[in-house]
Amino acid sequence: MTMPELHSTPARPTLDSVQALRGLAAVMVVFFHAQTAELAPGIWARGYAGVDLFFVISGFILTYVSRDYTRDLPTVARFLYARATRVYPLWWVFALILPLYFLVTYGAPLPPDQSALITNPPAYILKSLLLWPQSEMPVLKVGWTLIHELFFYMIFSLALLFRRSALPVLLIVWAGLTLLGSWLVQGANLESPVLALATSHLTLEFIAGAFVALAVTHRLHIQPRIILLLGLAGLVAALVLYTTPTPRSLLWGRVGVFTLPCCALLYGSVVMEQNRGLRIPGWCVALGNWSYALYLVHTIIILGLQRLSREAGLRLPEGWKTWLVYSEPGIVGNLVFVLAIFALSIPAAALAHIYIERPFLRLTRKVMQRPGAAA
Repeated sequence: MTMPELHSTPARPTLDSVQALRGLAAVMVVFFHAQTAELAPGIWARGYAGVDLFFVISGFILTYVSRDYTRDLPTVARFLYARATRVYPLWWVFALILPLYFLVTYGAPLPPDQSALITNPPAYILKSLLLWPQSEMPVLKVGWTLIHELFFYMIFSLALLFRRSALPVLLIVWAGLTLLGSWLVQGANLESPVLALATSHLTLEFIAGAFVALAVTHRLHIQPRIILLLGLAGLVAALVLYTTPTPRSLLWGRVGVFTLPCCALLYGSVVMEQNRGLRIPGWCVALGNWSYALYLVHTIIILGLQRLSREAGLRLPEGWKTWLVYSEPGIVGNLVFVLAIFALSIPAAALAHIYIERPFLRLTRKVMQRPGAAA
């Protein structure tokens, strides 16, 4: 969910359309987590599709920026270093906040509903910080998507050892192996989180994004405006009409429903921007720049606001609760809650990007630029 680049190569111009779509994806996820029974019985309940858009974008960006990379082991090492230093520092900052919060609040580093399920909290937290697959969600639950991101980075990095022309074949083979693996293990009670990750249909979304990048870099510009409109219409239709999320639909159904519209939206936007037919407002680009921080910080803010709302509910007269307390019947309290989430999350994300994410990136770039760092 971050814009990749190798520290040892000159900076490429940022695609504003991609940044804007990253911002849109983050906002969709915030709406999904902020949904309430009063405000979000329909389209907001499918806001998790922002993750599918993130995955398509990640596959696109890695393929797009790596098209001119030298194919050798040092390049693979620099690539993985660049990806790790993009993902982990900000993740560690926000992932450590929750155990500290739970420790202060409940006397244990886990929420009460998870304490009974996790027999080894230190190992669980360590795996969460490392984004290592495990049966339980990471301590900051949105980190499950970062586990998929890192898996894609690691496998994709192997393609940098082959000539550029081989990439389409490698992607097709990877997609085929993923489908075969998922078919072989379907219905099985997978006790291996690593095997579940390796056979996840969600990998197909990254691969689809990679093919969008191949089309763009090979100048296959076919009616981008029409494709953009079809992608937008398809995404809206899917958000409105797709069935209620279930464990089954969230595993494979979402891939079939959301991948193609996301690819069309991405392809049309990028090609139109390249052809100077699309101008992205600055605030959309800024929101895209903050999207990773927004993705991580908003769940923490939601937890804090939910607690404040519960505390306020204990002190308010009964008649006021339906107007001011989140989750109570009455649209006003829920609307105030959602607006408060965005009012706090977006500035917090901007500050985290400026004062945490960017300084870490500058620091890691300096490390990479030291003599002998690429050896």
